[in-house]
Amino acid sequence: MLKNHLLFCFVIFTHSVFSQTYFIEQANKLYDNKKYSSAQALYGQIIIDIGDCEEAEYYYAKCSKELFQLNSENLYLDFLNKYPIGPFSNKAKEDLGLIYFREKSYLEAIEFIKNVDDLFSHNYLVFKLAYANFCIDSLEEASYYFSKLMNVKSKYASSSRYYFSYIAYKNHLYETALTNFTLLIEDDKFGKIVPYYIAQIYYIQKKYKLLISYLEPMISDIIPSRESEIFKLLAESHFQIGDFKNSIKYFNLYIDRDIKLSSSVRFMLGKAYFEVGNYEEAVFNFEKVINVSDSLLQLSTYYLAGAYLKKGNYNYALQAFKKASQYDEISSIQEDAFFNYAKLAYELDLPFDNTLIVLNSYLDLYNNVKNRKEIESLMLETLRGTKRYKEAYKSLNKIPNPNDNQKNIIQQLSFFLGVQSYNNHNYRQAIKYFNKSLIFPEDNNIQFLSSFWLSDCYFQLTNYKKAVSIYKSCKKINTNLNYYNNLYNYNLAYCYFMQEDYEESNKYFRIYVSNSKDSMRLNDSYLRIADGLYMKNKYILAGEYYQKAILYGLFDVDYATYQRSIVLGILGKNSEKLELLNKFVDEFSNSIYYDNSLFDLANLYSSKNNLQKAMKYFDLLLEKTKDVNLITETKMSIAMLHLKNNNLDDAISSFMFIVDNHYTMPCFKEALAGLKTIYISLGDVDTYVDLIANLPDYSITKAEQDSLTYTAGFIKFSDQEYEIAKSTFDNYINSFPDGIFINDALYYNALICEKIGDTLSAFNLYNSIVQSGKITYREPSLTYIARKYYKNKDYTKSNQYYSLLEEISSSNSLKRESIVRLMYGYSFLKNDLSFTYANKVLLLDKVDDWLLNKTNLIIGKYHYNNGNYVKARKVLQLIDNYSEYDEGAEAKYYLIYLTYLDDSLDLAENMIFDLVDMCSNDYFIAKSFILLSDIYQQKNNYFQAKATLESIIDNYDGEELVNIARKKWEKIIESEMVEKQNSVEKFLILDNDLSDDIEFELDVIQIIDTNYQVIYSDSLIDFKTIDD
Repeated sequence: MLKNHLLFCFVIFTHSVFSQTYFIEQANKLYDNKKYSSAQALYGQIIIDIGDCEEAEYYYAKCSKELFQLNSENLYLDFLNKYPIGPFSNKAKEDLGLIYFREKSYLEAIEFIKNVDDLFSHNYLVFKLAYANFCIDSLEEASYYFSKLMNVKSKYASSSRYYFSYIAYKNHLYETALTNFTLLIEDDKFGKIVPYYIAQIYYIQKKYKLLISYLEPMISDIIPSRESEIFKLLAESHFQIGDFKNSIKYFNLYIDRDIKLSSSVRFMLGKAYFEVGNYEEAVFNFEKVINVSDSLLQLSTYYLAGAYLKKGNYNYALQAFKKASQYDEISSIQEDAFFNYAKLAYELDLPFDNTLIVLNSYLDLYNNVKNRKEIESLMLETLRGTKRYKEAYKSLNKIPNPNDNQKNIIQQLSFFLGVQSYNNHNYRQAIKYFNKSLIFPEDNNIQFLSSFWLSDCYFQLTNYKKAVSIYKSCKKINTNLNYYNNLYNYNLAYCYFMQEDYEESNKYFRIYVSNSKDSMRLNDSYLRIADGLYMKNKYILAGEYYQKAILYGLFDVDYATYQRSIVLGILGKNSEKLELLNKFVDEFSNSIYYDNSLFDLANLYSSKNNLQKAMKYFDLLLEKTKDVNLITETKMSIAMLHLKNNNLDDAISSFMFIVDNHYTMPCFKEALAGLKTIYISLGDVDTYVDLIANLPDYSITKAEQDSLTYTAGFIKFSDQEYEIAKSTFDNYINSFPDGIFINDALYYNALICEKIGDTLSAFNLYNSIVQSGKITYREPSLTYIARKYYKNKDYTKSNQYYSLLEEISSSNSLKRESIVRLMYGYSFLKNDLSFTYANKVLLLDKVDDWLLNKTNLIIGKYHYNNGNYVKARKVLQLIDNYSEYDEGAEAKYYLIYLTYLDDSLDLAENMIFDLVDMCSNDYFIAKSFILLSDIYQQKNNYFQAKATLESIIDNYDGEELVNIARKKWEKIIESEMVEKQNSVEKFLILDNDLSDDIEFELDVIQIIDTNYQVIYSDSLIDFKTIDD
């Protein structure tokens, strides 16, 4: 039994082993025939039927790998966990490593592949292990494994050498890389790639000539995708050896491939053009260097300055040298840039680059003996010749003990600042500067002129005695200024005239007339001599001089004619007077003296008892005039004429007109007296008494008291006992607020307040006269108030009162003043009425250059603001080039802007620099520079645009324009940052641009001859051009 059982078990076991072996062999055949799905199914059945079977389980996982099943990784991991050591464990590690490699899980791949037994006997595994390390940037490991293959005869040898060389290249082991790349030149796979790496290595090793000789023979065989790369390398290599002509050639071939150039390439191309003398192209490229290192920016800006200088564009060169001097990367370049910036700052003397500060800064920073000597010389000449008078003035006034040369410059600068302030009507400021000039009387001509204009400042401020005193001191100074020596007589005469010293005024006017050829002043002198003679009762001579003024006929002919008629009347030459008045009425119907001439003419006919003619002109006068005084006087004259001709009813009518309508006028009492005479002659006293009784607020007793009080005050005023007179007038004003002489009292009290310096009380008294609505003294009251408001720059109020004054002015001078100041006042308020009054100013007889320029500026701006640019340009071009006047600068600015709107950018740019040369108004210069930055931007010259805006931001004081400049500057910077972000250059060899950090031997190249001489001004002053 036992034997039989054992036999049965043996047979069954033998069958089982046979069956397992059979099925595994069948599965293996299927696997070998790559029937992985069938094989895997059979391996799986074996595992189910038998249980643990290492071989079946391994091949089951391997089929999963071959079938790219998602669970293959887990099957291998389970297998190795179950059979860590066994006949199939090594193969499992290899397979799992390859799965991870295939899935680019290089860390896991490396873990399993490097643990395969006898690894180095499997070249393919070593290559994959090397490449996996390469892919995770474990370059040292990768290089080790590649090195194990590159000298072995296998299909992996050339690839391993390529990657080994590339890793050496990446690790800056250029000789190793070069040796191994060179061994691949004949390789079928890598032979066309390695020359580009070899060229890069030659470039990096600065073997530029070797690179050129290596690459140039290959140019015809370059593959298209590598052309731009090779042309760039050749261009930069030629650049580095100083072969700039060929450098430009290859850079242009590089550009032809539509490559967006980096700033570093722009620099090299710019420098190459600079070196071959093509400064236009040099500038074009240097201007596009942005967003690079400070050292490269300093170099490019320095060479840009040199290119501008070579082109003769000194304004641009100055800005570029200035920018280069602000970088401290290369000290030798920084000093040389600052030195040339300082020299150009002197030569150009541009605004917002204060020459004195620039020169001083150089002396503070650098000790170059030769350069210091030249800068010190320029400093002295700057103080003498700068247009930046105030800055120079401030610098020199800090010197405690100036030497003779410095005193001379202070005298000149102070004088020019005085003239500048005078021309801007800032007389008190001008006095300060002229007095400073007189402290250092180094030059007789300047001393004389300073005294001369100082006197005129006091004249303008109505301090005539002070003006006379200084004018007379001028005579003690020896000069050869003949024009001013004679003008001195004219001005001194006016000082006496304004003080009513007609003897002295006529003396100096006559001296002036005998030596002058100035027609306008001759005309004026004849008028003033005539006025002086008239005031001295020398009527015959007065008439002769009025006649001379009439014959000159330049201005105020109506005044001279009317005055001459008065003189003829005084002299009893009534026939001549009658003839002259008739002529006046015919020729001067628009004259301010027309009403007076009608009145005089009517009275003249009245005196000849020509009732018809007299009434004709009296009626015409009443029809034309709005002057209440003249109306009452005319009515009075008519009444007296009727009384004389016994036309009593008509006389009563005219007298009653005055009594009913003008009882506060001076002729009111005369009208009452006339009525009294008529009614007494008619025996009708009761009517007269009733008339008096019915007059409002009037009684004979009160009237007499009124008259006595006023008369007492006036007598004290006439005796110049102003305190007593003021007290009396105050009493009158308080006691008789509606008195007959109320306006007289208010007026003379106001004059007293003016004389004793109580300007507030004077203002209030004049204002009371104006508010009363009465015509008496209205003109002088309006004049005082209007001038007061105008002086305080309250143009809204001054316009209000000058408008009233314009309507009632009784003299040409007041009419002229009203029109001119209304124009000026409305222009300050930006009111279009300024245009209306500007046109009235043009109709005036006597308009000086300043006023004409101001008027044309207002008219031009009006047309500009209304979009009529043609008219605006035409009018603005009429304005003279008065650089000392702000109007000249403003007009030029508008003309420049109109030129800019026409897209004439070059012309507009030149006009801006002309404005800078001719004008000293910082505001419009700054506005022009902001416009200049816009011009540069339109020309794509962002470097100059930024530099121009920076000069305003750093040096201009006005917040408004600085903010505008800053916003424009920030906008340029933002656009450059956007350009930087968008400009991605594709480098075909490596991920970095080898030219970003340019290195070459730099000697401080003297771009400009540092021995060049700027032109010194011989003298600050050209006496021929000083405006009088």
